[in-house]
Amino acid sequence: MNNQVKLKYVLQPEDKRKNKPSYAWDILFKKYDIVKEIEQQGYYDIRTDQMMRNRGVIALWQQKYPGKSIPDNRNILKFDFSVDLPNVFKG
Repeated sequence: MNNQVKLKYVLQPEDKRKNKPSYAWDILFKKYDIVKEIEQQGYYDIRTDQMMRNRGVIALWQQKYPGKSIPDNRNILKFDFSVDLPNVFKG
């Protein structure tokens, strides 16, 4: 059985949210190449120690968003409505 899927990750500029959860998930998807993993495995499990308190992730955040505070894991994991989804999940 072939579990490979092809994901599309393209949003129009007007569809993109400009908030910390979207920025955080963009960093996490790039750092761990999550799209590739999902395409190959069909899923990706991320541990909390890989998320926003991970030294590598903190370094990427500070490089890309200097001066902005790093969001807590709980704040980037909570989505009350589909409109609240970070950009990578909308794509």
